[in-house]
Amino acid sequence: MTFPAKLPIPSEVLKIAKKLEDAGFETWCVGGAIRDNLLGVPNHDFDLTTAAPPAEVQKVFKRTVPVGIEHGTVAVLDAANQSGTNGAIRFRARRIWPRS
Repeated sequence: MTFPAKLPIPSEVLKIAKKLEDAGFETWCVGGAIRDNLLGVPNHDFDLTTAAPPAEVQKVFKRTVPVGIEHGTVAVLDAANQSGTNGAIRFRARRIWPRS
């Protein structure tokens, strides 16, 4: 499989990511939407992972839904609802234990 130089991510999703970045929070587009883009499958649900805690995401955006706030997930509704609901998920740390 060859990877494209650029993925078709909707402008509204990029605006959400840029707004989080401009607020000082590292942000990445992740999840099934990236997979679907690589496979050429249509998708309408983009996830962003960010260093912003849920409360900060809610401060940055007027239209949010705390869909899984206890797990660090807040849905951000884009300005035109053109790309559906976009999840902003806080970075998670995972421990990788060495195999013996």
